[in-house]
Amino acid sequence: MTLKRVRFFLLLFLFYLLLVINSPSLLADDFPLVGTWVVNLQQTAKAIGNDDKAKGFLEASRGLSITMAYRPDGSVLFTKRFGDETETVSGQYKIVKRDSEGLMVELIYPLKGIRYEQIYQFPGDFLNQQVLMKGTFAENYPETESFGLAQGEYILEIFYEDLPEDKKTEIRNQPVGGDAPVAVSGVLGKSSVEDDEVYFIEAAAVAWKKEVMGKDVIRVKLMENNTCEMPFPGVGMSFIWQRNS
Repeated sequence: MTLKRVRFFLLLFLFYLLLVINSPSLLADDFPLVGTWVVNLQQTAKAIGNDDKAKGFLEASRGLSITMAYRPDGSVLFTKRFGDETETVSGQYKIVKRDSEGLMVELIYPLKGIRYEQIYQFPGDFLNQQVLMKGTFAENYPETESFGLAQGEYILEIFYEDLPEDKKTEIRNQPVGGDAPVAVSGVLGKSSVEDDEVYFIEAAAVAWKKEVMGKDVIRVKLMENNTCEMPFPGVGMSFIWQRNS
């Protein structure tokens, strides 16, 4: 390589360095959320502003760890650990608005759905509410336009009389005991049969063998020292988060 070429590439490199030094940080401006954020339970409790509620929050959160890993390609990984149990979900995010108060971020992620045991433990949280439930197809009951959704040994009756005809045909064509994965959204109801409480769902939608995606738009307030305030998808309250990387 000639001396002129060496000087040219050296000048080009110096020019690049000047651009980088004098330009806004990519992490701060172009990818403000990129990194792994961890809920700071102590700071979140402090932000509640009520000593009794803060104490209750910390007691209920003992052993809890929540992280969100935002990546430059628009993917995000949600991880929740509670004791020995770990749950990880992969989703997508997009910044839809920036203003003086922070960011508005759209999150798209697979919905987990509720468990049969949760209904019996906390019926007041779900009764007469729109719910999502996943399981397998157990059996069709054509005389009542309903079918059984199985979760392990438990079966919940799903009424589908309000669904379109093509969806009804899909249900009628399902083989009994075929264990086809199914997800149902609809309103949870309750009836009494011989003094037993029987729960059911009036289906608004039925999906087969695929993930059911949810969408949230959350407000993110960026703060100093790699700290922000934002909610966790599906949870009503906001948390204080610390960026670790």
